[in-house]
Amino acid sequence: LLALFILPFGSAWFIYHSPDVHQLAKKNHGDLLPPIYNITTQNWHDTETQNNLDMLSLRGKWGILLVSFPPCHHPTHQASPSVQKRWLELDKVKISLGKDQSRVTLVQAFPGLNTPLGQQEGELYLFDPLGNIVLHYTPDKVNRDIRKDLKQLLHASQIG
Repeated sequence: LLALFILPFGSAWFIYHSPDVHQLAKKNHGDLLPPIYNITTQNWHDTETQNNLDMLSLRGKWGILLVSFPPCHHPTHQASPSVQKRWLELDKVKISLGKDQSRVTLVQAFPGLNTPLGQQEGELYLFDPLGNIVLHYTPDKVNRDIRKDLKQLLHASQIG
């Protein structure tokens, strides 16, 4: 009878004080960014429209921001082949979301001079409908993991 009451409290105390147990419950595959970054305050340049990133057109949508470094700002120049391949893969990820694909937008952009984010070509950022960057992915991250995180965020989201 004593173990019936002590065992739950003892196991709860153990779980609370062991950091390794909390890592087992991690569900996201990307890296959460500790300070909140808003892409509206950053100096991003959209490579599709050749303009600065326009948050009015992205308002109310979740988004995937792909970092690329084109050789120059001329519209005829393309990003590297690895970034182009990643762009096509991300388009497939968006299509695989089914009915939720209209809630997601893809943005290929390169960082401005004073942007602390996006220092490596091929990095990905998931941002919410308010423009806050939620998750960061390195270029070697598998698209399946990005899709899982995005699906989970879309399921839980009441906005966008």
